[in-house]
Amino acid sequence: MKEFINNFSRQKAVGFLNISSLSLGIMVSIVVGLWAMNELSFDNFHKNKERIYRNVIHTMQNGKTTKLGSFSGSTAKDVSAECPAVEDICRVVPTGADIQVNSTLNMRQPAFIVDANFFSFFSFGLKQGDLENVLNAPNKAVISETAALRFFSGQDPVGQTFRFEIQEFEVSCVMKDMPSNSSLQADIVFTFPPSGAFLENPNRFDTDAYITFFLMHEKSDIS
Repeated sequence: MKEFINNFSRQKAVGFLNISSLSLGIMVSIVVGLWAMNELSFDNFHKNKERIYRNVIHTMQNGKTTKLGSFSGSTAKDVSAECPAVEDICRVVPTGADIQVNSTLNMRQPAFIVDANFFSFFSFGLKQGDLENVLNAPNKAVISETAALRFFSGQDPVGQTFRFEIQEFEVSCVMKDMPSNSSLQADIVFTFPPSGAFLENPNRFDTDAYITFFLMHEKSDIS
């Protein structure tokens, strides 16, 4: 240590460069390590994470091979019928929802329209409300803690109503905010309506916007 101090006092510029380089290297290593840990942690909180798969289509567009992460809603039924290794299916359609609470319009709120098994398929935490019958009716919705504060500050959000498109929805449950290391992010969750009941366009879901997840049987051959 004494020799280091003596050398540093004689060659301060070189010493500062060496110390700065070492500090920068350590800092970069820490940042890269934290980034890698965060990336590898994505979606690891789901109880059945080892058995959940997202369907991706390999197709040709403009003469080039590409991957598509969403497609027609009927694809899930086709796969379920042809593949006995599939135990359960959950479809998710992301949307920007214009939510009206009383006379206040909240534009483009991040929302999902999902199959009714969404909260049993994934492990997103439910905090308050009817936890056993979360999405048991097409006029029920689940909102996040952040959305509850935004829409119903100072009130009990469960049982409150809001309007999305042409239908009134009742808040059946409040969920914990989706973790930052979740690939799915939304503040409002609806279930698919029967025959487009609350939609101005009944053909809205005849699209390729479905993100589809499969829960495989424990002993299934994934390949």
